[in-house]
Amino acid sequence: MSDFHFDRLRVALFDPAYMNRQSTLGALQTLGIKDVEPVGRAADLEQLLGRGAIDIIFAELQGQRDQICAIVRQLRHRAVGPDPFLGIILTTWSLDSDTVRDVVNSGADALLARPCTTAQVR
Repeated sequence: MSDFHFDRLRVALFDPAYMNRQSTLGALQTLGIKDVEPVGRAADLEQLLGRGAIDIIFAELQGQRDQICAIVRQLRHRAVGPDPFLGIILTTWSLDSDTVRDVVNSGADALLARPCTTAQVR
């Protein structure tokens, strides 16, 4: 893991629940990630991606699975944002077959079941 330079990453952090967003922000900062842009609305995430300068998206699906998966698909198809190859990590509190199918079909790189540890995020 010493080859990873987490301090160089620019992360877009989406979670509509403020306290969960803050908890995830703390975990990312524990890993040494300094440049995190936290947002609580899907529209704000889209706007952030449109500006570019993001390396990884870390997004919660709860309550907005369809919207977030649509944003991921749009990103992968170059309809939003300049880089279709961003790393995308999605999280969910409900790990059911519909959620897994939607995430796989969206083009996300990983799906983490909540609650997750900092080690799992790493």
